[in-house]
Amino acid sequence: MNITNLLNAIQDGLKNGTRFVSFCYCSKESRETAIYTISLGVKIENAYKRDLKILPLIQVKTEAEKIARREIFDSIKESLTNGVGNNHNYKQKGLYLHICPGIKLNQASGDLTLFGMVVNKQVVKEGEHKAAKSSEKTIAKMSIRKKLKCGKFRNFLLTSENIAGIKHNGRILQIQN
Repeated sequence: MNITNLLNAIQDGLKNGTRFVSFCYCSKESRETAIYTISLGVKIENAYKRDLKILPLIQVKTEAEKIARREIFDSIKESLTNGVGNNHNYKQKGLYLHICPGIKLNQASGDLTLFGMVVNKQVVKEGEHKAAKSSEKTIAKMSIRKKLKCGKFRNFLLTSENIAGIKHNGRILQIQN
């Protein structure tokens, strides 16, 4: 199966709702290898709506955590008010061409990207993670986002260096150079 057939199969499958895709992914930065299952077609807006209800319930201990929680809340609210991708903090506006739900093209590099909600991650080979040099507030934001649905959404670069193969509805695509 080639990429065009996979994209067509995914797009056809999404007509009836979300679809699951599994693949083995090697992170570019840390070189961690993991088997991911993601759900394509899940609307991040729905995750944002749920997260607005959950955020006030998340316990915070420090001032940095309190500020982080407030900023995340305000950012999500802005995204829902102005539309996803129209948040003043969003740095990738106009970069991607959306091919179908969950698949987009980076117009600058020409790379295809899978975008979806991570349902499962099984680490196959640990990577080398650098020590965080982030501020206390940034670390607090990352910790809070891990507790939210919107924190489960990820982009995956679709290249032969990153993804060995994709399984979708029993079909397997081997990605080659």
